[in-house]
Amino acid sequence: MRKIKVAPFMPTEVEVNEISANRAEIVAYPFESGYAVTLAHPLRRLILGSSIGYAPISIKIEGAAHEFDNIRGMHEDVAVFIINLKNIRFKIKDESD
Repeated sequence: MRKIKVAPFMPTEVEVNEISANRAEIVAYPFESGYAVTLAHPLRRLILGSSIGYAPISIKIEGAAHEFDNIRGMHEDVAVFIINLKNIRFKIKDESD
């Protein structure tokens, strides 16, 4: 007969390594199988949602009905253009703006 666990493994070791002024690496272990991913997804969403920054969130291209359209004069289709547009990074020069 299998023994039923009452509580999963909880991390006993947590290390915080500061990489630079804006970056850090946090390592926690051990986790029960599958628990690290369960914890990582909401943590990632929390960090990304609370970070300050600017990025394009929508686009409207005249003459494109959907993202798989081809536009005359563009070297790439709309889907590739959108993927490249997501790579734009804006720099904040003044905190008051």
